[in-house]
Amino acid sequence: MKTKIMLISVLTAGLVAPVVGDVQVDFSRGRWDPAQWIIVKSPRLDYCRGFTQRDGWIENICPDVSAEEVFKKHNNLVYSGMVYKDRFKTGACISSKMGFDYRMAPLIVIAPELGRSADGRPEFREHWEIVLYDRGLNVWHHYMTDGGKPAWYKAASLLLRPEDIYRPNLRHELKVKISKNGKGLRQMTVTCGDYVLQYVDNALPDEFYAGILGCEGRNMFYDFSAAYK
Repeated sequence: MKTKIMLISVLTAGLVAPVVGDVQVDFSRGRWDPAQWIIVKSPRLDYCRGFTQRDGWIENICPDVSAEEVFKKHNNLVYSGMVYKDRFKTGACISSKMGFDYRMAPLIVIAPELGRSADGRPEFREHWEIVLYDRGLNVWHHYMTDGGKPAWYKAASLLLRPEDIYRPNLRHELKVKISKNGKGLRQMTVTCGDYVLQYVDNALPDEFYAGILGCEGRNMFYDFSAAYK
């Protein structure tokens, strides 16, 4: 296996994008175009980082220490996030095959819009994090307070048996779909293997950016797709 590391950094001149149809991305080395993605920072953190390229996947940027040490000593320093440059709309199924080395926490992110930090870098405002971790699935709703401060709460969760979630070299396919139920209310359906988490939240957007985040531990992402089937 090649061990050369490439840091992926993508900037964008504008933060308003058209809505597109189906997208399929393979994160293997040389199989995808970083220019199709926007690296986005968290409003809670000062840094903005892309991903490390491996032969068959990408991973969030982490120090070269054990997976346990990454989680226990560096968990607030390994945030890497990016979204596809174009937006998607209600009805799209967003999915990614992913894995993690220790306990957490690879995720799919959706955001109705992006902002900019004080120094001009793309930055999340309101967004939803759909998280896979060693005990199940969480959906976190992040938003900005009236005073412009980031805040968040757990909107939904599903606890699973740890043996179903984490084993060495195990890949999971996480799927997220925003749709409307029979009463016209927006709902999110999250699928991972045989498990399904669904909840209603009319604050969910009709149009949104979608992408991936790696945080807290060492996370691997093998692909990304959006499909309107």
